[in-house]
Amino acid sequence: MARIAGITTEKDSKGKISKVTFDLKKHRAEIMPLLIKLGAIEEDDFEKEWKKAESVSDSLEKLKSEIKKWDWKA
Repeated sequence: MARIAGITTEKDSKGKISKVTFDLKKHRAEIMPLLIKLGAIEEDDFEKEWKKAESVSDSLEKLKSEIKKWDWKA
């Protein structure tokens, strides 16, 4: 069997492959559709959480407004 970067296999005591590990950083495009199809993950878990995140510009504006409230006469 050819060795492919980002994919490792483990064999059982009989020498048969019992476990395969994929590095999603390298093989995301190929593996994610399979995981979604099998129901192992939801398609938009990451996207749901990402949408909840505050943008950098919003965070910066909030930070600026909070800093302006500080009492600088200490």
